[in-house]
Amino acid sequence: MSFSDLPHGNSDHDDPDAGMSFRARVALIFPDAASSRLARIGGVNGRTAQKWLAEEAPVPQDVLDYVEQQYARVHSVRLKTLEDAVEKASVDGVDSEVIAAHLSLLYAQLTGQKIR
Repeated sequence: MSFSDLPHGNSDHDDPDAGMSFRARVALIFPDAASSRLARIGGVNGRTAQKWLAEEAPVPQDVLDYVEQQYARVHSVRLKTLEDAVEKASVDGVDSEVIAAHLSLLYAQLTGQKIR
């Protein structure tokens, strides 16, 4: 799912996504490699995170809190601007591998680790 598909204008008191599943919220905050990223956040192996996403195991409260917090921040930050920058570079003829290399470098700078 793309960031452009995120609903906007939510407040704590009027959240039309209140019934959205944990899995759907995780997919919105981690549009790529969701279970791997969730596993790193929760300090567990990938299979445990997959069980959380499949509702086969209970999700720890700290992970639930993280997902809710990040979901709210994704709305407020409007990460669409990053998507717009990537789209503009592509339209301007920058090759997808070049764009991906720059995103990979940004990821490493943000997290201190290479993309797995």
